[in-house]
Amino acid sequence: MRGAPGWVVEVLSPLTAAHDQTLKHAAYERAGVPEVWLVHPGDRVLTIFRLRDKAYGRPIIQELQGETAVGTVPDVLIAWDRVLARLD
Repeated sequence: MRGAPGWVVEVLSPLTAAHDQTLKHAAYERAGVPEVWLVHPGDRVLTIFRLRDKAYGRPIIQELQGETAVGTVPDVLIAWDRVLARLD
């Protein structure tokens, strides 16, 4: 495989959250991954980073509820109620 994926989802755990939010986040930015989601299951929060001019700007932060459209994959919606029901 060549190039960066169009979308990365990281489900954060207490043991790896700092690594995922700093080192891996910077690596995704350098690689040119257009969209990165950080899912905080304990806090029920989603943080979305979108690449603009080769850098991630301010993130979009939202609760894990309803549906979220994937910006880089047309017609894909994540239904959080269904996802969270599997965690409980």
